[in-house]
Amino acid sequence: MKRPFFTYLCIIFYGSCASLSLHAGLSFPEVRGATAAVVHADSGKVFYDKDIDAVIYPASMTKIATALFILKHYPTVLDTLIKVKQDAIASITPQAKKQSGYRSPPHWLETDGSTIQLHLREELLGWDLFHALLVCSANDAANVLAMACCGSVEKFMDKLNFFLKEEIGCTHTHFNNPHGLHHPNHYTTTRDLISIMRCALKEPPFRGVISTTSYKIGATNLHGERILSPTNKLLLPGSTYHYPPALGGKTGTTKTAGKNLIMAAEKNNRLLVTIATGYSGPVSDLYQDVIALCETVFNEPLLRKELVPPSDCLQLEIANLGKLSCPLPEGLYYDFYASEDREPLSVSFIAHADAFPIEQGDLLGHWVFYDDEGKKISSQPFYAPCRFERTIKPWKLYMKRVFTSYRTYISITMLLMYFRIRKHRKYKNLKHYSKI
Repeated sequence: MKRPFFTYLCIIFYGSCASLSLHAGLSFPEVRGATAAVVHADSGKVFYDKDIDAVIYPASMTKIATALFILKHYPTVLDTLIKVKQDAIASITPQAKKQSGYRSPPHWLETDGSTIQLHLREELLGWDLFHALLVCSANDAANVLAMACCGSVEKFMDKLNFFLKEEIGCTHTHFNNPHGLHHPNHYTTTRDLISIMRCALKEPPFRGVISTTSYKIGATNLHGERILSPTNKLLLPGSTYHYPPALGGKTGTTKTAGKNLIMAAEKNNRLLVTIATGYSGPVSDLYQDVIALCETVFNEPLLRKELVPPSDCLQLEIANLGKLSCPLPEGLYYDFYASEDREPLSVSFIAHADAFPIEQGDLLGHWVFYDDEGKKISSQPFYAPCRFERTIKPWKLYMKRVFTSYRTYISITMLLMYFRIRKHRKYKNLKHYSKI
């Protein structure tokens, strides 16, 4: 049965609302940490949250913000040979830091913190330090990179906080060091961390580094070869907590913040950002909860909305080609997840083919699906279901395009106006001469 394409726009419009009431919410497990959330990395859709706006101490999850800021504003530093300065590796014991009322410089390292044991005047490539920052959570690497970018850690932090607020939109975040060692004035929220992570995932170098399971830093002028292993056990094939969908992320642990993890995972064409914070029990609780949160979303059944019945036929109007009668052996349908509220309200066809003949299997164009706000939510390629040949003579098609073009109407209208004005002036001149 042949139908004009726009008939289906109406069918989609009136048929889309009825099924919304049938959507069931996802059932998430109880989370043992202080805060947690699962968010669609692309759309920002929040599937689950627990105290997402509560103020937390981020620990080493801070390093995601440091990495993102460097990639956005100081990428050339990564190709630079950097010399370690004393202020970048100055340290203090956690006890002395606390007893001083946190009056020591906030970026100073703690003697029992995570480092790659950088030495004064040691020279390393920024790219190696960047890996140390994200793979094995090296606090000294964070300080060295910050100083290489801005001359001092203090200046780096001023610019980083401005970046997070003005460019990322973090309204409840303040960092006073680039690594995340505890300080009362170093805080954020789960929501803000998710925003930072979503932006970072758009940077290919970041995605590449956080997925690294092993990295070698060659011997330097003052140290031998270093082998870096990730703190995120979800990435390691031999780990008890290995989770294949995991793309990477960042752990963070301090006595005050507890055990924390923010990570990206992808499965069934869905990219998620999952975060869980404030765990005081065994690390297994943290990993098990994060995996359970991800799997709840990944196991959601896919729904299908039929837009055009199988074996039906559409009349497609394509520029330069005219009308094509396209059979649809499998019909036209849209697959979606109920939890994402992205059921299509309308669909249009964007043609790519522009010349005959069109062979079976050639790309004709794309179906583009839109939500109720007119925003594009997806597109699907449409391949020619059969061979198409020209059925109308080229000159007829050309004349049709000419006489249906809005430019033609404008030109004809202007010509008519010109001749009318000219005729009017000629008439006035004749009238004038007759009076003489």
